[in-house]
Amino acid sequence: MTTKTTTTQATTTEYRGRHRVTGTAGQVTPAKIRSAYAVLAQPGTWLPLTELRAALPGTKAEQDQALVALLKINRTADVTDEFRRWLITPEMRAAALRYGGEDNHYLIIG
Repeated sequence: MTTKTTTTQATTTEYRGRHRVTGTAGQVTPAKIRSAYAVLAQPGTWLPLTELRAALPGTKAEQDQALVALLKINRTADVTDEFRRWLITPEMRAAALRYGGEDNHYLIIG
């Protein structure tokens, strides 16, 4: 089953429970990150970057640039690392955002 929900910021496509935010330009923006977060998580909950990245278009570098821009313009957005290092999977390590001198694995938008 495929459904589409159109918002003013981006279009989300759901296929078998997986969401992907798409747009006409394919460029990742802070608005697309906020839209993907709204689809994947409740406000104020930590979202693994592995899930967020799977829902966004673009390369990791483009996603990193948009995430950093979001963190700079949105005071309710924050990232954190997985402090229980033994729980970090190779997928989490690959999806981590290097910000503030450390690898961060989770995003929250309040």
